[in-house]
Amino acid sequence: MKKLYPFVIAVSLVLGGTAIPTLAADNTLKVSNPPAEFIIGEPGKPDPELTVIVIVTGPVRANINLEFVDYVFDDQGYKTRLPANTTPHSLAKVFQVEPFDNAYKPSASGSEFTIKLKPKQKKIDQIFYGGIKVTMDSGSSSNANQRGTGSANSSGAIASQVNVTPYGFVGDIKNGKITGAQLARVNFTSTNRTSIIDSIIPDLPGLVNAGPIEAKVAYENKGELPVFTSASWEFSSEDKVLASKRSSKTILLGGRSATRSVITQSKIEGSQETINVLPEFGPVTIKTTLQSELGGTMFEPVVVESSIFVIQWKEPTFFVALAITFGWYYRRRRVAPKTSKQRPPSLLVLAIKAMRKAVIRRLALRKSKEVA
Repeated sequence: MKKLYPFVIAVSLVLGGTAIPTLAADNTLKVSNPPAEFIIGEPGKPDPELTVIVIVTGPVRANINLEFVDYVFDDQGYKTRLPANTTPHSLAKVFQVEPFDNAYKPSASGSEFTIKLKPKQKKIDQIFYGGIKVTMDSGSSSNANQRGTGSANSSGAIASQVNVTPYGFVGDIKNGKITGAQLARVNFTSTNRTSIIDSIIPDLPGLVNAGPIEAKVAYENKGELPVFTSASWEFSSEDKVLASKRSSKTILLGGRSATRSVITQSKIEGSQETINVLPEFGPVTIKTTLQSELGGTMFEPVVVESSIFVIQWKEPTFFVALAITFGWYYRRRRVAPKTSKQRPPSLLVLAIKAMRKAVIRRLALRKSKEVA
């Protein structure tokens, strides 16, 4: 009997589907990405459903399974995975997986599986979020697992995060339970140290010795309920846009803060190399935009404009300061013998001299006694 291996698939966060080879390098899966936000209770959509498309190709029989995974987030926005139904906001509490034939039979063109997730309720009054796990096992129990909701011998990886929100939060926005993310601070730091001098001398606000730079924004949610936030940056010089950068949309829980950052580099077309988009000299204007949304409601974006000046100032400043210091020292050495008066010795020097004389005298006296 041919030995079968467990297979692992991962769902990319990039829009569209991504082909993932299995560990045994026999089968390949391609999985579509669900939307980042799924709204329940939206007018005109009484029966919404979330669809995940899985395409399998390869010579080995297998079962396709779908499971839910819970997430918790730290202050930096990084998530930790937990089993389904561990948290109050678990996707398993709001979604049910519709039964589907999950058995893959090898074919030249492969097979497509349509997995539908339907809300358990018509209306909800809280936010649910988590991840989707798609797995593929050996197929030894194809008749016993027709729902495709996982099996004991399956393994897999986390899919894109899914966030489920109720439609409309007008009341909560008015009473202050929901507020858009508020910007705490923005800062810009050079990531390119041109020399040891550049590393030793601290940066000055608004001056960049050389690009590229890291643009960082810190923000917080002062409301009670979560919101989905994203940050974007526009870099321009002399009315010309140099680059535009954007962070992915992520959930920010009430009372929590987060930071996001980008680096002013762009890939060279047709190459893996990157280039710095900032000029070697001149002013640069940076527009930072923070956008928040929830349940179809877009909050007023927070926009901050900042300016920096790119100039390689540290090395010239160091050498000029060094030349001034040497010049001052040289002039002082030349003038000192003509103008300076001999200073009286200090008490410490006098004490040392007296002690030295006393020791010499005692040694001489001892020696004269020995001779006598």
